[in-house]
Amino acid sequence: MMVCASDVHGAWKELQALFIKDCSSAYYVHCFAHRLQLSLVAAAKDVHDVWLFYSKLSSIVNVVCESAKCHSEIKSAREIEIANLLVQGELKTGIGANQNYTLQRPGATIWSSHLAAFTRPINLYGVICTIIERIFKAMRSFEFLFILFLMNQVMGITDILCPAL
Repeated sequence: MMVCASDVHGAWKELQALFIKDCSSAYYVHCFAHRLQLSLVAAAKDVHDVWLFYSKLSSIVNVVCESAKCHSEIKSAREIEIANLLVQGELKTGIGANQNYTLQRPGATIWSSHLAAFTRPINLYGVICTIIERIFKAMRSFEFLFILFLMNQVMGITDILCPAL
């Protein structure tokens, strides 16, 4: 009897142990698709340019998706984009079509997450650039820099006073 690794996840983590306990002749093997993915992920980590790309993509996802405001902006912009494309006749309608989504991190063991990790930034490219430009512009503003340096001074004084108190 063989149990595929993709069947043993989440709430089923103990499944492998139960199979081996009840049936000593059971073997736990990774399915071919899972082995292929693990091999590709391992190989990608050894190619510097690919590793660097994944690092940059991960940073973009972190910046854009971790903020609730940015997350909301992506969804709103994507809804407007979908509506415009539907009006122009560039998208077809149907069940499950044109759903709103945001960026996704590639998972080391979830094959479909890698495709979504590349497809979504392509589809959301304009929106992502706009959000990152807004963040960059805000960080370069006088107000942001003034408050940054002011709070650095205030927190420095507070850091010295706290142990004394």
